Amino acid sequence: AKRPRDEDELKRLEEREEALAKRTARPETDEDFERLLMGKPHSSEIWVRWMSFKLASNDIEGARSVINKALSRVD
Repeated sequence: AKRPRDEDELKRLEEREEALAKRTARPETDEDFERLLMGKPHSSEIWVRWMSFKLASNDIEGARSVINKALSRVD
């Protein structure tokens, strides 16, 4: 059986994913962007937003990595 703490964490993650999908929450982590892309892997908008997110934190290598991933997945 799951421990209550695990169930609370699962519920929190489900609520976060739903908020991201409904756009009532802004992506704040790489994991948030990855979750968004699970549902829409070919969304150039999400890829550009993720790249901008990386650039805003001066993570040039991270932005480059996002661009390379996007180029291999966006139609």
